[in-house]
Amino acid sequence: MTPLSAAIGHYRHSEALFADPLLAIEDFPVISRAFAPMVRSQRFALSEMAIATFLMARAAGSDLVLLPAVMAARFQNAALLRRAADPFGPADLAGKRVGVRAYSQTTCMWLRGDLQETTGLTPDRIRWTTFEDAHVAGFQDPPWTERAPPGSDMMDMLREGRLDAVIVGNDMPDDPSLAPVWPDPVAAGAAFHARHGFMPVNHLLVLRPLRPRRAGPRPRGRQPVSDGPRGAGSARRPGAGLLRGAGAADAKGDDGRGVGGVAGGGRVRKEAVLFLKKKKQKDFHPFGAYMRRRLGNDPR
Repeated sequence: MTPLSAAIGHYRHSEALFADPLLAIEDFPVISRAFAPMVRSQRFALSEMAIATFLMARAAGSDLVLLPAVMAARFQNAALLRRAADPFGPADLAGKRVGVRAYSQTTCMWLRGDLQETTGLTPDRIRWTTFEDAHVAGFQDPPWTERAPPGSDMMDMLREGRLDAVIVGNDMPDDPSLAPVWPDPVAAGAAFHARHGFMPVNHLLVLRPLRPRRAGPRPRGRQPVSDGPRGAGSARRPGAGLLRGAGAADAKGDDGRGVGGVAGGGRVRKEAVLFLKKKKQKDFHPFGAYMRRRLGNDPR
């Protein structure tokens, strides 16, 4: 059997996959760099992917298949950092400059929602600075963001005072000059769990389906997996509303800011919450059961 091409990050729970004869894993030192080629051209048969990227891609018409195999999950509050010498809390972020790699970044999505739930602070009241585009082609940042000058370093901008806070990823900086905006991130995470009943998921696994999508309604049943090539045109052009940014009347459903301030009135974050709460495992590809056992997150 020809191994399936794959892009998977190095974690303690994923090490066994790198010796699995079913997989030919391409090495990505930063696994998020695999998300754009997967979501735009389905470069791999199997790939790790951020849940926000997957939901945005599905809204744009992608036929990627999500597996119930969690690669990364955490309470997000410790990822929002400020200078230790400039103390302020979450409720004080109105008008402040917050840097993030991309506005669509999953950690940023969860934190925008948490800020709105706990402080009433809507995303348009924060001055967001982004450094790159979303993984999904066609997404436009909302009007309350600005792009950092080319070549800018987000952490340098924070330390030099050109940003008031930043949202980081999995690699937390070991720097005593920085401190979390939430005074007690652990307690904030526990409060999130008390409200919603789950830990926020960052990354899961997705499969490329065997057959290209046909015109008309999506066929029922499970989709097989293939390692054959797929063209970049296999996904529909981003649909009206969700990926255009705030202000699209057909996607807002509220005042345009939405829960989490995601383009389309926060629909992506709402879908993420509903997805995690309902746990529709019956809808997943059967290969997911195999991957869950290999990763050690099968509940059986």
